[in-house]
Amino acid sequence: MGNIVFQIRNSDASVPTSTLEKQLSLASIIDIIAAIGIGIVVGLKMDDVGILQTVVGCLIVAGSLVDSFLLYKKSGLAVPCNALLVVLTFLRDILCIHDNDSATIKIVLIVVYSLLVVNKACVLVVAMRYQARRKEEAKNGLTHGLLTDSFV
Repeated sequence: MGNIVFQIRNSDASVPTSTLEKQLSLASIIDIIAAIGIGIVVGLKMDDVGILQTVVGCLIVAGSLVDSFLLYKKSGLAVPCNALLVVLTFLRDILCIHDNDSATIKIVLIVVYSLLVVNKACVLVVAMRYQARRKEEAKNGLTHGLLTDSFV
C-alpha cells in the first residue's frame, strides 16, 4: 500500500530525485514482504490449484525477489522487471476464478492479487520516473540529482 499512497500523493513531476530514490528503497522492502506472503499462499494452495496457477505464483515470488534487488540497486532493469510482474500478477488474478475454492476465498484472492497489480503498477511508474530523471540529469551533466532537487 505504501507504493500506491506514494503515487497518489506524488503524481506531479516536481518530486525530487532523492524522494524517488527513497521510495524505490521502500519498494524493495515491500517486494520482499510481498514475496514472502505470496510464497506462503502459493505453498498453501499448491494442492488445490492447477499447475499453471502454481507456476505463475512461483514466477511472481522469484520475480519479486529479483525486483527487490534491482530496486535496491536503482537499476534500469527494474522497469522491465516490474512490467513483467504486473502482467504475471494480473494473470494470476484472472486465474483465481478457476481455483477450486469457495466464493469467499476466491474473492479474497482476487482482491489481494488486484492490490498487488496496482502496487506493481505504481512501482513501475516510480521506477520509470526515476530512470527518466537520471537520464535527464546525465544529459544535463548533473550528478546525483543535487542540483535538480534544489531547483524543483
